[in-house]
Amino acid sequence: MRKNINEKYVYNVIVLDHKFSLLLLGNRLVGKTSIMRTAINIPAHFFTSLIVDIAICEFKFCDIDFPLLIWDLSGNSLLRDIQKIVFSYFSIDGALIVYDRSDPSSVQSLPYWFEFLFEITNNKNLLLGIVGNKSDLLSSQAYSKQEYEIITKLKEKYEHLPLLFNCSVSAENKWGISGLFNFMMQEFLFHNLDLFV
Repeated sequence: MRKNINEKYVYNVIVLDHKFSLLLLGNRLVGKTSIMRTAINIPAHFFTSLIVDIAICEFKFCDIDFPLLIWDLSGNSLLRDIQKIVFSYFSIDGALIVYDRSDPSSVQSLPYWFEFLFEITNNKNLLLGIVGNKSDLLSSQAYSKQEYEIITKLKEKYEHLPLLFNCSVSAENKWGISGLFNFMMQEFLFHNLDLFV
């Protein structure tokens, strides 16, 4: 459900009220927006711009309702400097770096997105997932040699993070999306119990 929301509402939810802020980033056309819209199949407020799409919704997990704020970052490389400025003002609790499993160049771009992510956030406790989308286009669900090697190197480089995992989903078939977001919520609660006591 798309609603017009004023700037004060956006400010209140983004800056004052949010419990969990999740960033989706990756190349153009990897399915970030499809993943977001599949995950929040409940009433949500959408704020759309050229730089980033924002979804604000109430997410129920373990009988707790709390605002979930999802940033869907545009994959347009011409907007990188502006995006850096935008995220210098907001905190990010978790991130999903999305790639297209059927596109080798998308897999190769993963290290770039890790570097960009840590240019726009200094959160040392970031919860981070590497999400291979479009698994429905593959004849085998096994990771390719290229995927395995790149993801393994990234996990070794960023092993200091409290959570770094990889998974495979299909936004087209709605496969794995619910489990992915439930897992992120579970880990957020585990790492931030002080927010709920």
